[in-house]
Amino acid sequence: MPNLIIIRGNAASGKSSLARALQQQLGENTLRLSQDELRREMLLAHDGFDTPTISLLKTLLHYGFNNCDYIILEGILKADWYQPIWHYITENPQIKTFAYYYDLTFEETVKHHSQRAKSKDFGKASLKKWWNDKDYMKTIPEQLFNAELSIEQALSHILKDMSLGQKSKLKYKKRTRQYSEYQKTSFVRFLGFIYHLEKLMAGNLKN
Repeated sequence: MPNLIIIRGNAASGKSSLARALQQQLGENTLRLSQDELRREMLLAHDGFDTPTISLLKTLLHYGFNNCDYIILEGILKADWYQPIWHYITENPQIKTFAYYYDLTFEETVKHHSQRAKSKDFGKASLKKWWNDKDYMKTIPEQLFNAELSIEQALSHILKDMSLGQKSKLKYKKRTRQYSEYQKTSFVRFLGFIYHLEKLMAGNLKN
């Protein structure tokens, strides 16, 4: 069953850093969908109720639901603008969804932004323009993260929610066992090859 992790929040809240860290932790076959990357870099599109990002997101989510183990959806993703996405997700009951929202004050995001390299690209005025206060979703329940929570703590929290610790160990043991059986089979085949080669060489020497 595919797992969908939604990480939302205002600009400079820490959601992008958390999404990248989570993708690294989950590893191969994890699809990370960043609203900024899709809308600004791939589409060069506007945001709003009629943004083309919604159509692209639906297509990519459909791909992820059918081909990936984990899908991470991250961005400001204003709750009312992206309502079609939330409905699309709930229309796929086979998807296990975990949703999180960075519930920070405006002052906390400004402080966090001042410590980032992006602070040279835009400042407080832009943050204020993009600000959405307590933009909670109504369709999908979200857990709230505050400013005191570090990236490591947030990552640990999500993994615990997904109960990945035990599952990861079981997968690792299973793969190790399969690899050991493969080694044994390969070794037996190798010995058989040596045996037949020796018989062949012995026959040639007699002749």
